[in-house]
Amino acid sequence: MGRKRLYREFESSIKVIGVYPGGINTNFYEHSRDYVSEEKQSSFMDPAEVADVILQNIFQENRLTVADIVIERSFNR
Repeated sequence: MGRKRLYREFESSIKVIGVYPGGINTNFYEHSRDYVSEEKQSSFMDPAEVADVILQNIFQENRLTVADIVIERSFNR
């Protein structure tokens, strides 16, 4: 079911947001076939920060719709 069809079917009472995060520092990589060194994983994003970005977009109260979120690491810190 496409995004536009969901909007029509639920009369905009539902939000559909595609979230595309980069590497998130979780235990997922410990058991993954794609080995990621601890050093590289430590540079991945904090899960709480990623969750904050998603929640800010879900609970915004203006009349705008966010369709997709691409979340990447910031190397400025």
